[in-house]
Amino acid sequence: MDYTKHDCGITIIKFSKSACFIVSPNLDGTATVGFSFFGKSGAFKMRELPNFTVKARHILKLLDPRAVYLSVDETDCDHCRVVSAHKLSNYRGVDAFVNDIYDNAEGAVHVSLISKDDYESHKTSFRDMALESFEDGRSHSIHR
Repeated sequence: MDYTKHDCGITIIKFSKSACFIVSPNLDGTATVGFSFFGKSGAFKMRELPNFTVKARHILKLLDPRAVYLSVDETDCDHCRVVSAHKLSNYRGVDAFVNDIYDNAEGAVHVSLISKDDYESHKTSFRDMALESFEDGRSHSIHR
């Protein structure tokens, strides 16, 4: 991230070659924020500037047209573990996707962002830890 503050009070925050915010303070203590992102532009007014960077990143993610790749590692109530990879068209669908996973979870769940290369090389894995323990002669202890 690159910050440039000009003498007139305007700050330009450049996130990448194709994404930036222009913050212009107003006399009433608020700020007008202009943005340019992948050729699209607009402006909005903000009242709270302390968390601006966090809010700006969130807005950029929502506007980002690129695909998002997620890894989901979940264990159900029978100690079966599944690790799978998912591709979403953009960040706007991430909240609904993650909420759906947690709503239907029967045990521990971990969702993380992965790269496109990791997604393409990923193979879904399934592991029944209770059956493995029984076959190993430890029918009363599942975790190793």
